[in-house]
Amino acid sequence: MEEFSINVVKEDKKLPNGKTAVWTYVKHTDAVMILPILNDEEIIMIKQYRPAIGKWVYELPAGMIEGSEDPKIRAAKELAEETGFTAGSIKPLFESYSSPGFSTEKILFFTATELKKGRQMLEENEIITVERVKISKAIEMIKSNRVESGYTIQAILFYCFAR
Repeated sequence: MEEFSINVVKEDKKLPNGKTAVWTYVKHTDAVMILPILNDEEIIMIKQYRPAIGKWVYELPAGMIEGSEDPKIRAAKELAEETGFTAGSIKPLFESYSSPGFSTEKILFFTATELKKGRQMLEENEIITVERVKISKAIEMIKSNRVESGYTIQAILFYCFAR
């Protein structure tokens, strides 16, 4: 059983200017996202059905961190479960808050290299296909709005342009 929590909180927050404001936000478990790199030109992406928005979305493997679990271990688990690939090397890429005006959720991004193909171990509510995508095609997919996941866009663009 996964342990994570999402709580809506309304509380008084003291601001840096000394004033106090009533603030409503979501206390959310942190998560990981993994950029699986096959070689200098290709990555692994997933295409997942997302019931909340009623459509298929191109993404990278991701999942919430359970309790005090090591984020790197969670990243390896999510990679294997969602894609079937295991990684010889998983390294931190960067961290980002998903929506800091509304939520405490932080996403810890990793790269996964030295990939070996295995088999997916999807949860019963996950509908995911795995695709090899050239990095240049992933950039074009972002530009043409075929990649709509903000986290996925962050990870790919950071990897290509900011590391």
